[in-house]
Amino acid sequence: MPNDAHPDVAAESGLDRTVPPENLPPMAAYRNHGKTVAGWALFWALVVASSVIALGFVIPSKTVIIIGGVLVVVGLILGQTLRAMGMGQPRTSESRHEAAH
Repeated sequence: MPNDAHPDVAAESGLDRTVPPENLPPMAAYRNHGKTVAGWALFWALVVASSVIALGFVIPSKTVIIIGGVLVVVGLILGQTLRAMGMGQPRTSESRHEAAH
């Protein structure tokens, strides 16, 4: 059994691993890896749009390619709208700072 496994030994050797509350960060960074309604809606909108664009290249049709491009824009607007409605990952000043580094 290691020395730091027993509470009495840990206290005697100065291995107290508790952190005073004033030294803790205010809150852990918000992380959900994009698993939100806004994230999934954006993903599927772009999958459909890119499929339409690919189809436009396969059957050489500028009209179908343009429709796919419009769907990309609609998907981006949809994702931002859902995020603004609170269905996406919140943007905090801490997450902006982390994204910059």
